[in-house]
Amino acid sequence: MVGKYGITDKFGNPPGINWSGESYWDNGDLVRDVVPVNPSGGWVYQPLRRGAASQLMVRLQNFDRTSRGIPALAENATLDGIAGNGLAYNLANCGGPNQLIADRTADEYNRNYYDHAIPGCAGVKYVWDTYYVTYGVSWRAVDENLDANLGIPSLSDSAWTTNGRWLASSPHYTNLTNRAYTQAGCGYYGFWACEFLG
Repeated sequence: MVGKYGITDKFGNPPGINWSGESYWDNGDLVRDVVPVNPSGGWVYQPLRRGAASQLMVRLQNFDRTSRGIPALAENATLDGIAGNGLAYNLANCGGPNQLIADRTADEYNRNYYDHAIPGCAGVKYVWDTYYVTYGVSWRAVDENLDANLGIPSLSDSAWTTNGRWLASSPHYTNLTNRAYTQAGCGYYGFWACEFLG
């Protein structure tokens, strides 16, 4: 096995990695970008599974929370779907045109914007005013972290970089460590989005 930076792994398959695209590092195993090398020495591309992105980011955030004595967030499949796993929204529901838009991250990528406000709605509307209503998500406390993390080809490097940016940013750090939030859902499609719910 050869690592992403050309370092040979003399131990074969590292623990904590399977080849379905899902990490299974529940006990804190290190996630590494290791891919089999084909006989010509080129990289073997592993396609992105959006569910793996959601799971990876929520687990990174839970590591950050629990290492600070804050309870872990429950991963919410509906929030994952809204953030980046295929739950669409019709702008007509927020006073806009009758136009179906993709989940948060794919919508930002497809319509080329980067903002918490969703363009195309009548007035300023956020994910909790729109997608949450459509999918029956109720809340007492809510917020969203976004990051435009384009150009990093490795999912784990992209998640690590984005999570580091959020930890270094006061408002994003506050969302990550807020005890009022009990659930989270994340998604990736060129952009990262994490939805926090309490």
